[in-house]
Amino acid sequence: MIEELDSAARIQRLESRLARARESREQAERIAEQGMRNLWGINKDLEARVAERTVDLERSLASTTSASDAKERFLAELGHELTTPLHAVLGLLELIDPVSLSATDQKRLGEVRDHAVTLSGLLHGLVELAGAEGSSAPQSFTGRRPSAWLDELISQWTREAAASGQLIAPAVLGDDVEVVLDWNRLTRIVDVLLSNAVRHASPGVIGIEVVVLAGDAQVTVTDAGPGMSPVELDTACEPFIRHGSGGGIGIGLSIGQRLAAGGGGSLELKSDEVTTQARVLLPRGR
Repeated sequence: MIEELDSAARIQRLESRLARARESREQAERIAEQGMRNLWGINKDLEARVAERTVDLERSLASTTSASDAKERFLAELGHELTTPLHAVLGLLELIDPVSLSATDQKRLGEVRDHAVTLSGLLHGLVELAGAEGSSAPQSFTGRRPSAWLDELISQWTREAAASGQLIAPAVLGDDVEVVLDWNRLTRIVDVLLSNAVRHASPGVIGIEVVVLAGDAQVTVTDAGPGMSPVELDTACEPFIRHGSGGGIGIGLSIGQRLAAGGGGSLELKSDEVTTQARVLLPRGR
C-alpha cells in the first residue's frame, strides 16, 4: 500500500514537473515568436527607411549631377560665345597701324592687345576645363610606339624649354613596342605638365619617362625644383588656385587631372620640396 502511495506521489511529481516544463517551453516559444515578430517589424521598417534614403540619395545625386552638367555647359557656352567676338577684336586691333599713332596711343594699343590676349587665354582655359571630364571614345584609341610619340612631343617643347634655361631629357623604359592607347589624351595631359614645369620650375633638367605596364601606360615628369610645400601639393589640382608668380589662372593641373580621370586613369603629384614629380597613368586599349 505504501509503495503504491509512493508511486502515485512520484507520478504526480513527474506530471507536475512535466507541466511546468511544458509551460516554460510554451512561454519561451511565445517570447521567441514575439521576438521574431518584433524583429520582422523592425526589419520591414529598416527596409522602408533604407528605400526612402536610397531614393533621397538618388535624387540628391541626380540633382548634383544635373547642376554639375549645367555648370560645365554654361562655362563651355560662355567661353564659345565670348571667344568669337574677342577674336574679332584681336583681328581688328591687328589692322590698326601704330605708326600713325602718338607714342602714348601706341602704348595704349599695346596694353589693349595684351589684355585681349590674356582674356582669350582665360576663356580658352575655361572651355578646356569644362570639357576635360569627357571619357575616351573607342575611336580615340590608336596604336603607336612610345618613342615615336615622345619624339613628337619633345620636338614641340624643346625651344620653349630652352628659352627658360631648361633641358628636356626623354626616356622610354622597357620594350618600345606598339601600344594601343588614347595618345591624344595623353598628349594633352603631358602638355599641361610640361607647360607647368617650363613656367614654374627652376632652370635645369626636366625628365620625362615613359613606361608601358601590363594594363596601363605611365608617364612621369620630374622638374628641377624648387619643389612644393605640403599645402601647395594638396591644392595644386584645385581649379583657380595659383601658387607662385609665373602667371596663368590656376587651371592647368586641374585640366590635366580631369583629363586623366575622364580617361579612366589618374594624375598624381609628389614633391620632396626640392623637386616635383607628376605621374600619369592611362589604361591601354584592348
